[in-house]
Amino acid sequence: MNKVTSWPKPPIPKDFEPPKVPEKFTIFGIKIEVKNKLPVIINNEIKTDVTMDNIKEFTIDSLNSSLEIFKKTIDGIIKNNDVTILVTQLRDLHLKINDTFNVLKIDEAVQELEMNKTKQSLAKLKIKEEVENVMRTQGFDFSLNNTTH
Repeated sequence: MNKVTSWPKPPIPKDFEPPKVPEKFTIFGIKIEVKNKLPVIINNEIKTDVTMDNIKEFTIDSLNSSLEIFKKTIDGIIKNNDVTILVTQLRDLHLKINDTFNVLKIDEAVQELEMNKTKQSLAKLKIKEEVENVMRTQGFDFSLNNTTH
């Protein structure tokens, strides 16, 4: 039996370049810039300080617009040409609601990334301390960077 001492090298072509993280991108109509490896929302007109009152206001506006459309139609027959305008307004309101929630999702994801980055740093520090403690018990002298035995 042959003893394997390391993993084989992966078959990477010589001209391979790993993909680069984009500096700027747009997702769901929201412009995002990457700073310190974290996404940051830029030039955003959508409020991110959404409260339950804002959500209640969005819901009431949506329901009122829907009721207005239903009032102007009878059995699916359009009574008034205003319905097209109302449907457009309702669509725009729902797009605004979606954009607002998308911004909140991105903010939440950024906070999660930052928290995970902190957890990862703490975990690395803990592992380093544990390794140093084991090495000390084995007689490794960190001040001289050599073993004492």
